[in-house]
Amino acid sequence: MSKKILFVLSTAVTTCVMSTVLYVNRPGPRVLPNLLSEGAKVYASPQISLHDVARMRSFGIQTIVDMRPDGEASDEPAHLQMEQTAEAYGLSFAYIPVPHESIPPATVKSLSDVLLACQKPVLLYCRTGRRAVRTFALFEASRPGGPGDDTILKMVSDAGFTADDLRPEIETRIAARTTASEAKQ
Repeated sequence: MSKKILFVLSTAVTTCVMSTVLYVNRPGPRVLPNLLSEGAKVYASPQISLHDVARMRSFGIQTIVDMRPDGEASDEPAHLQMEQTAEAYGLSFAYIPVPHESIPPATVKSLSDVLLACQKPVLLYCRTGRRAVRTFALFEASRPGGPGDDTILKMVSDAGFTADDLRPEIETRIAARTTASEAKQ
C-alpha cells in the first residue's frame, strides 16, 4: 500500500473517530440550568422538547410550567402536546403564557396559584428562560416571607438575566406584602 493511500485512509479514519467523539460528547439540551430558589425547588429553562419532557423524571421534576405562548415559533410544540407528554410520564403540567412586552399581574397570580398548589420540584420554561425567571422574580416579591429586592435581583442575575427594569415593581410588591402582614397583626 502506498504512503499516499495510507495517509488518506488514516486521515479518513481519524476524521470519523473524531466526528463520533464530538457527536457523542456534544452538549445536550439546556435543561435545569438555573436553580431559582433552592428552598422552593423551582428551576427555569429555555424551551424544552417533547423528548426532554421524558427526561424530567430523572431530574426529579414533578411539575412542568410552560410559559411560552403557543404559536410563538412554528417549530416548537404547542402546550397541549407538552401537556399530553408530561401526563404520559406522570408529571403535572400548567400553561401560563407570558407575553414579550410585559408581565401582567394576572400571570404572576396564576404562577403563584400553581406554585403554591403543585408538587415540587418545578420546571418553568419559555423560549430562553428569561420570561420564566422574571415572572418567578415577581412571584417571589409578592410572596409573604419572600426575599428582599437585592436577593431577588441577584437570583435573576445568577440565572443569566437582568431585571433592573422590574426593580420598582419588585419594591412595590415587597412593600405590599409587608403592609399586608402588618395589617394582620
